[in-house]
Amino acid sequence: MNDSVIIGFYGTSNSGKTLLITKIISWLKSSGYKVATVKLTNKELSLDTKGKDTDRYKVAGSDVVVFSSLIETTIIQPKSLNIADIITTVNDGSIDVVIIEGANDKKTSKIRIDEQSSLRENTLWTYHDDVDKIKIYLEHKLTERRNKMTDYIELKVNGKNIPLTEFPKEFIEHTIEGMISSLKGVDEIETIEISIKKKK
Repeated sequence: MNDSVIIGFYGTSNSGKTLLITKIISWLKSSGYKVATVKLTNKELSLDTKGKDTDRYKVAGSDVVVFSSLIETTIIQPKSLNIADIITTVNDGSIDVVIIEGANDKKTSKIRIDEQSSLRENTLWTYHDDVDKIKIYLEHKLTERRNKMTDYIELKVNGKNIPLTEFPKEFIEHTIEGMISSLKGVDEIETIEISIKKKK
């Protein structure tokens, strides 16, 4: 289950999307949240350089190419992914907020940056230098997420409820869900119940 808060932004070129998104990222990071940012474009562009080793591996047919250096890791998949698959790829379970520049899918709640852009489905509002309105919206969504997460996991040891903070809840949930989702016969996961009785 991906319970990150997802928010999209869209607008014409030079409308201020990147500047606004960097402000939101800085604010979220200073508030202690983990953020993933996705930039979508409808142009045929690639970060990869033609003729380099990574490009040669891609051309040879590798399904995933990874370039890792002392300062960063880049994962290249030589195909276009839908937004749900992109979020699954970038989210290791610890991401609080996913920001999508150029969001165009129907499910993502999004904010239009300028009046010149055609209104897209699931647009919340058009931005008019009201960055505080975005912060209030995200704070509300993050509070909803935190409250929702308190219902996810109940841990009992020897019949006694053990209180869990947010990190162990997320760790237990994503670890168990990840293992179980790979098992045959498991489709969509709504609830998981596990009971372990230790041998004496």
